[in-house]
Amino acid sequence: MLNSNLIFLSVHLAQAITLTPAKLPIKTSITTIVPTVTTVLPSAIPTKENIVDDFRKTVQEKVQEKINEAKSILGVKTAWQGVVKQATLLEVELEVDGKTQKIDLSDETVFTSGTRKLELATIKSGQTILALGYLKGETLEAKRLVLVETKPEVSYLTTIGQIADISKSTKTILVIPTQNKGKEVQVIFDTKSQVFNMAKKLIDYKDLEKSQKVISITYPKDKTGKIQIATKIYVLSPIIPKTTPTPTPKVAKPTNTQ
Repeated sequence: MLNSNLIFLSVHLAQAITLTPAKLPIKTSITTIVPTVTTVLPSAIPTKENIVDDFRKTVQEKVQEKINEAKSILGVKTAWQGVVKQATLLEVELEVDGKTQKIDLSDETVFTSGTRKLELATIKSGQTILALGYLKGETLEAKRLVLVETKPEVSYLTTIGQIADISKSTKTILVIPTQNKGKEVQVIFDTKSQVFNMAKKLIDYKDLEKSQKVISITYPKDKTGKIQIATKIYVLSPIIPKTTPTPTPKVAKPTNTQ
């Protein structure tokens, strides 16, 4: 009876083992996550000086941009001075430091001489002109042309001779050169003319007399050179002081008492 029970238990145990699957161990993978810590430093607080500098820099950049834009449109402001080689109503060729420069004219171009306004048609070769305008490439677009008045070189004449004639009213003397007596020099005086004696002291025009030997330094009044303007006159002859005659006193006539 005992054996029959053991056999029964064995059969049922075998069936249980066959029907119930074996529980196998399960492998588990665990990933460890390490948090990343980022340190954020506080930014520098801008100072008043930094704000002003940044603002100034921004303004300067904007201004420079506007200047560059204006230059690209108008050109570079330029001034040339030289001698006119040839001129038309539309263009002038100007010789500047040995180089020929071209100047464009327009209805806006103004031509002046001092305070006087001139016509562009009066520009001539040989004139000295100051041109003001904007340079585009190699051509100057002129806004203003100024005629530069050039003074002619003064040629002084030194004459050693003798006064042949003199006019007190018109302040004119006639000098006969010692070396060339056939060539008379007419000398007039103005407010800047000076007269000196042998001691190089300043004297008056009224001290000049006929037959005095003089050295005259003059310059021509005009291109002919026939009339000279005195700058300095040196009197080589002794100047005799003029004496004023003493009036003779009148003698009273005796009175007849009879």
